[in-house]
Amino acid sequence: MNMKKFAFIKIALVASIVSIILWSCDPTDPNNPNEGEVITSLRITAISGSDTVSFAYSDPDGNGGNPPAIDTAVLATSTVYNVTLELIDETKNPDDTLTSQILAEGIDHQFFFSMTLSLNLMSAYADLDANNNPIGLSNTWTTTTASTGSVIITLKHQPGIKPASPGDILVGETDIEVTFPVRIE
Repeated sequence: MNMKKFAFIKIALVASIVSIILWSCDPTDPNNPNEGEVITSLRITAISGSDTVSFAYSDPDGNGGNPPAIDTAVLATSTVYNVTLELIDETKNPDDTLTSQILAEGIDHQFFFSMTLSLNLMSAYADLDANNNPIGLSNTWTTTTASTGSVIITLKHQPGIKPASPGDILVGETDIEVTFPVRIE
């Protein structure tokens, strides 16, 4: 076999392998289990007895376009809230509620809650995935004294990573991250 023909075959083989790899990792492939979610709204409901506090992030046109609307959460002092999160994709018609999908894929997802130091609020997970690792669709928030600050809610997509290192916000792809202003009064 002459060297030019061998080089051509080698290049064609490498190009074919690269094409297969790129095609199999296509994030738009509907069979890709690692595809991130499209989330245009995050709704939070915090309940303590008869007191219900609802606040939300909404960006119905998705990234770009109009800026999102973000509500301020106003919570009572010295109160324990049962908190639930609801995720919605408004780019579909009708709107697609993603909460049950996130729950079903719990071993690949985890919410993280970061509070500014000035905010007197603690969060604890109230739900677990099939591997007994936290998901974060249900939580308990406990307030103490009056304060103001922010809660950053981050949903990480961590397929194949979460069971090995649950609780690590630095790994995986961020599906959504929202900073909510919070007042405790």
